Amino acid sequence: MIDVRWLLPKTIIIQVWENKYYSDLNNWKYLLQTVVNDKVDVDEVQIYIDDELFDRVDKHIILQPWDNLHLEYEINVCEVSEQNLW
Repeated sequence: MIDVRWLLPKTIIIQVWENKYYSDLNNWKYLLQTVVNDKVDVDEVQIYIDDELFDRVDKHIILQPWDNLHLEYEINVCEVSEQNLW
């Protein structure tokens, strides 16, 4: 079996409200751990790869200033075998 996870980007951008955070790939997940400076009340988190919108995640987040924001994001990569190609 071929490991195709090496195709994953090393860094993604996670946008929460108007704030953008860079997150690096760590153990096949993108982890974001930060303290917010402003009040945050959102229903959606946007994921960008190379400044292009890649995904939108419905997630209701309410935080006050100085609260911790912890998000994990995973891109699942699957292998397509030649037997399944049409």
